[in-house]
Amino acid sequence: MLKRVLVLVALLISLGSATSLAASNLYYMGTIGGISYYIDKDTVQKYGTNAYVWVKVVTNEGSEVWGHILVSRYAKAYTITELRGDGGEQKLDPHEEFRPMLPNSPIEKIVDLIW
Repeated sequence: MLKRVLVLVALLISLGSATSLAASNLYYMGTIGGISYYIDKDTVQKYGTNAYVWVKVVTNEGSEVWGHILVSRYAKAYTITELRGDGGEQKLDPHEEFRPMLPNSPIEKIVDLIW
């Protein structure tokens, strides 16, 4: 499981820098291994026990990547529906499978912040 999260983080970092998506209400979730995580509270859209939200990831070098995440509250799972890099370009096709959330991971903290 930890390996999947690390691969996700590596993918986010490898996408390079991104311009801001004009987030006006970013909430700092913390820094893990030199990578800072933010949630855009203005973009939260709840649908029952699921929610969509934009998340900003910033490396210690200053590179940014935005991910549109679908989280499932009780299933403790998530999927990335979209990643944005330079100039807002889509960098990844939507995932179809849900991945389990690791305890104390940034994804799990998103669920705690939303609900």
